[in-house]
Amino acid sequence: MSDEEAKREQRIAKRHLELENARKEFEEELKLNRKSQRARAATGKSLFDLRDDYERLQKLRFEKQQREAEEKMLQHWRINNPDYREVS
Repeated sequence: MSDEEAKREQRIAKRHLELENARKEFEEELKLNRKSQRARAATGKSLFDLRDDYERLQKLRFEKQQREAEEKMLQHWRINNPDYREVS
């Protein structure tokens, strides 16, 4: 066997090993994906439901921040407005 043929055989063996490792990683990913699908099925929520929940909570958080900001601005206005202090 020549030197070139030996190198070729080594490359082929290396590629087969890489392919086998990639196949194992893919199978592990599939198992994890199946587990997450089962977990999702157990909770009864799909990805769209989770996204809707996230958007709803984000909207509530934004509204709460807006209310707090308005209250702070009103308090600042009351403290710094001399006309308001005279009427009170």
